[in-house]
Amino acid sequence: MVDNARQSTTVTIALKGDLSVQTLAELRESLAQADGCDVVILDLREVDYVDSTTLTAFVRLRGRLGGGGRTGVVRIAAPTSSVRRIFEICHLDKLFQLYDTLEEATLSGDPPAAL
Repeated sequence: MVDNARQSTTVTIALKGDLSVQTLAELRESLAQADGCDVVILDLREVDYVDSTTLTAFVRLRGRLGGGGRTGVVRIAAPTSSVRRIFEICHLDKLFQLYDTLEEATLSGDPPAAL
């Protein structure tokens, strides 16, 4: 389900398959590896589905990175059209930076999305 690549204060977490309440424990464990990072890139190229528990985990991760005066950011890389649509329906495309490719997310110097 997960492959991680850490680079100084940036971590890329590649997720796969259906992300739902059944995979939540593994997802939380993977997202915990982002603690202490300034930039977290969630590579969703191989994700077919996300449910509300997954979206909640992503929002909480963003809160941890941006809390206490920190300026951390979560970038969503290469979501499939169906996953992107879920972000849009939930208006989370306003909260997260969504990129068409992993390369775009990695090279981005954009400031964090506003609340």
